Amino acid sequence: MGTLFEVMERFADGRATAGELEAAYFEIWGGEIAPDPYRWRDAYRVAETAWNFAADREAEASGQDNLLRCLLGPLPFRPVPLDAAWLTPDVLGIAQSLYEGGSFPDLPVLADALEEAGCHDSDILGHLRSPGPHARGCWVVDLLLAKA
Repeated sequence: MGTLFEVMERFADGRATAGELEAAYFEIWGGEIAPDPYRWRDAYRVAETAWNFAADREAEASGQDNLLRCLLGPLPFRPVPLDAAWLTPDVLGIAQSLYEGGSFPDLPVLADALEEAGCHDSDILGHLRSPGPHARGCWVVDLLLAKA
């Protein structure tokens, strides 16, 4: 079935059912949460767990900023040109593999393939070679796969 996050991603793409999402949710909690997830006690337990994960607010804010940069990049502020010559079978294959597999540590491989295809855009290559964090919805991968 996968982790809750993986099932959520598949659900967002229409590749998982609401039942699978619910099952993944209850699997995380070991069946301890009652079937009514909106009860206050359960909501408090979820919030308490989230708070424990995000106890360091500064690190959390920095991580969210970096994740937002991964998802939006410079696109809301200025367009990033995409040259059709860069969309080689190699580039598209790597991008599709990254999108489907979520193997974001391999983004520099995509940067290398783009560079070989003639891309010298510092926004694109810099983002792909940055330490991240990176996530599904990465603006460069979505741009290449026409999902943006």
